[in-house]
Amino acid sequence: MTVWTVYLDSRRSRRDGRKVPKDLAVVAPTVQELGRAAEELGLNPKVEEEPIHPRDGGRLPGYVVVDRKRGRSGTLRAISRRVFEMRAASDSGLERSA
Repeated sequence: MTVWTVYLDSRRSRRDGRKVPKDLAVVAPTVQELGRAAEELGLNPKVEEEPIHPRDGGRLPGYVVVDRKRGRSGTLRAISRRVFEMRAASDSGLERSA
């Protein structure tokens, strides 16, 4: 299945392409974050950095093709949660080293 960055972007409405609930979405996810999250979840990602989603207007280019192991919705939610966790871990690591 294809996971576009816009699918997980909390700044987007459902009409504008967001596919996960707002409380699971993240601000401006990058295709690299999606790829890393999918890799950590064992979803065999293939990252495409250049393509632009038709509803995005070029703001967040790229998508990741992953194995659908938890159904469409479950896969999107798992990737979004993992990106959120990665960001939280990164932020806490910065605070500890300061």
